[in-house]
Amino acid sequence: RAVAVTQPGGEACRGFGFVTFSLAEDAQRALQEITTFAGHKISTTLAKPKARQKEKKKKGDAVETPQEEQKPKKTRGATKKARLIIRNLSFKCTEEDLKAAFAPFGTVLEASLPKKPDGKMRGFAFVQFKNVLEAGKALKGMNMKEIKERPVAVDWAVPREKYQAAQATASHPGTAPKKPVKAMQEETVGDEGDSSSG
Repeated sequence: RAVAVTQPGGEACRGFGFVTFSLAEDAQRALQEITTFAGHKISTTLAKPKARQKEKKKKGDAVETPQEEQKPKKTRGATKKARLIIRNLSFKCTEEDLKAAFAPFGTVLEASLPKKPDGKMRGFAFVQFKNVLEAGKALKGMNMKEIKERPVAVDWAVPREKYQAAQATASHPGTAPKKPVKAMQEETVGDEGDSSSG
């Protein structure tokens, strides 16, 4: 998230702004690498919280403790955001092949190829990057590119619970009655039967 600070009551920029990063390492990297903006030399520093925010935290220890406990969880959640799903994957593909294909875009922490209970490949994989920036570069750079002679579809991975909930909603819409769905299925089967016999 980026915000340019403007004059009170106006749209003219005051010459500074704030950029919020989801990962501390991305912020540190920006501090080191970004020295110009729109052709002008800029100075980057970490923003310090305003005094009034500190006062709110000091009001009660009970309020401060849950926030501190949540921070590690957010960090773990943020690393999961740097996770990609690769679909239409060749059954010949290995974890090493995936790591080699995605390594040019950043640090690949993990590449996993889910398998069926019988040990056969499922045709998709997950690649976990160190941070969201690298994962984003990989998504743009590898989507519709070939791995093992097959074009792959690369997208952001979502947690299993969210995916299953979305699938349940898509396959069982709350307002659609069940009977028309069955009728449509019967018609489809009937159409297939007619086309094969004729």
